[in-house]
Amino acid sequence: MFLSLLSLIGTADAETGPARDSISPRSENASSAGLHNPFGRTPPGQCSKEVLRNGVQLPPMSELYRIWNGNKAWGTPEMVQAVVTASEEMAWLMPSANPLIIGDISTRYGGYLHGHKSHRAGVDADIGIFTVGGHQPQGGGFEYVTPKTMDYEANWMFWSSLLETGLVDRILLDQKLIDAMRDHLIDSGELSYQEAQEIFPPRGTPRMWALTGIFQHAPGHANHIHLRVLCGEDQLGW
Repeated sequence: MFLSLLSLIGTADAETGPARDSISPRSENASSAGLHNPFGRTPPGQCSKEVLRNGVQLPPMSELYRIWNGNKAWGTPEMVQAVVTASEEMAWLMPSANPLIIGDISTRYGGYLHGHKSHRAGVDADIGIFTVGGHQPQGGGFEYVTPKTMDYEANWMFWSSLLETGLVDRILLDQKLIDAMRDHLIDSGELSYQEAQEIFPPRGTPRMWALTGIFQHAPGHANHIHLRVLCGEDQLGW
């Protein structure tokens, strides 16, 4: 499945240059925060903000995720690679969990997308949050989540899989859910205090905008995560 995705991405880039490399693993000594511009990818702030060039449509994979609207499921190769890779990892490690709910990414050529300030260049995606029991939202909307209803194991399994791709710029989430997950991971021993602080930096951390692979507060994100990915040279601002 993953090999076919890489073939799809390589084909999409063929008109403008060689196919991009597959995902590079994190350096053993590199923290997920403070890792500026890893693997030669470019932070979205330096990329096209209004259009999507050489976009790739997220392929239908009902065993991994459910796409709300295929016409709004176009992203950069990095976006598609991150979502599919982490979804495959999630399905392998926790097959009892519901398939992920994938909301809006971008339209085929990007540009303004109704209801969003971003989602114009294929580097932003809205994804549902697991509630207790590995449940994803059902129906046509996201489900409001609290620290009591959040499934810590399932969400961290998926979120950490995203981070491990090395393609994540940041994940936007409500602060109370960030705090609850950070505390859970420290208390359970899954992360040290230092590791947790790097991935979930406190609000007001100096130069937070320059950090990658982090969780950051955003109002209105208590019912989904907003994934923002790094991008390649073919998506530089123009």
